[in-house]
Amino acid sequence: MRRTVMRDGASMVWLFPALAALLILAACIAPTEEPAVKAPSEKAQEKVPAEKKEAAPPTIPEKDRLPEIPPDKLPPRTRPKPDPSRDKYVREPVHVWVEEIVTPQKGPAYEPSPRITENYLKAYINRSGHPTVANSTQAAYRLEGSAKLQFQKQLTARDRPVAWKYSAEAVFRILDKNGDEVARFDIPEVHWENVRSEESTVLNLRRYLAKIAWENICQRNTSLGSPKIVGLINALSLEGDQELPTEQGKGPRAVTTDDVVKALADCGFETVPYLLEALTDDRIVRMEAKYPGLAGRNLDDLKIHHIADKALEEIFQKVSRMSLDTDQKARYIILKGWEREWARFCRTFAELEERQKAERAKTTAKEKTSSGAPGGTEEEPLEGKASQPGEKKDPVKNEGDTLKKDGG
Repeated sequence: MRRTVMRDGASMVWLFPALAALLILAACIAPTEEPAVKAPSEKAQEKVPAEKKEAAPPTIPEKDRLPEIPPDKLPPRTRPKPDPSRDKYVREPVHVWVEEIVTPQKGPAYEPSPRITENYLKAYINRSGHPTVANSTQAAYRLEGSAKLQFQKQLTARDRPVAWKYSAEAVFRILDKNGDEVARFDIPEVHWENVRSEESTVLNLRRYLAKIAWENICQRNTSLGSPKIVGLINALSLEGDQELPTEQGKGPRAVTTDDVVKALADCGFETVPYLLEALTDDRIVRMEAKYPGLAGRNLDDLKIHHIADKALEEIFQKVSRMSLDTDQKARYIILKGWEREWARFCRTFAELEERQKAERAKTTAKEKTSSGAPGGTEEEPLEGKASQPGEKKDPVKNEGDTLKKDGG
């Protein structure tokens, strides 16, 4: 059997110490024998109730579809191909509540609406397979938080405001269904500057708080995140030699990108949300690597997003056709294709995509009514800058084994 192709295929960066990453690799990759091949069904994967109607992935224009690769040109399958009618990924329900208090330049403190930090955390959680529930008694976990934003200063030029700066501090807690605290994350102080408006500064800082909170959850808390998977991805960019023990009587061998891809694929569907984030990761791979077209080229051309794509191909047994020469536009198309593929297996992610699509359509209609001009449909990127390093931008109909952008 051969794989299929992604025909219509259209952040998260943490730094772990090298030793921790090496220990994670050693634990995930069997040193003496090849582990049995397993389907990407994990303990967290469950059947979606039959009465629950799944969101239908959107369609893509025929002109944007990539030509299909002939079956005899596809690589052979290396593990069982997942079946969306059988392999559904659903994790425990989570209740999210985050209070936000803003002290502006003028006037009293207020609680903004909607709660941007809360809504963004819900989106991160849905993306990872957890449904969010309004009633805390129905949740296996509760993510609660409190954020305070404070105006700092306004920069002026020729007596006109040109920039605004806010600071924020926050605390987040994860509680189990019994109300016991599982984890706590404190964000002592972050700053955000923006030249658009004071309101835009407040909006983007609230979004940034959600991003920081989610990164903490993913790398430090195993109930909602997976430090193991984060460590495997980060290991790709670590300087220095990394070694694994091999068969008895043989010395250690260097860890390669193939080892990491296999370890990530062996983790199953749990890995997919992290790999989708890693598709925007432009860090250079420092590990020994074999990648199509890499021989004779600058080794710095190989980035983490290339390896993340390979791991997704291994999990879904599909081919995206990403290469070292794939440009930014084609890479975005491939990312959207993998997202459509993930929506076939993860109901919470599919429903998130449908909600966001409806919200974008509402915004577009409103802008057309008010201005007479078409509005944008993509989510607004973070505007402004944080005063701490490490900020990373956040951002498929199937026939046979071809991954397509419009789902199926």
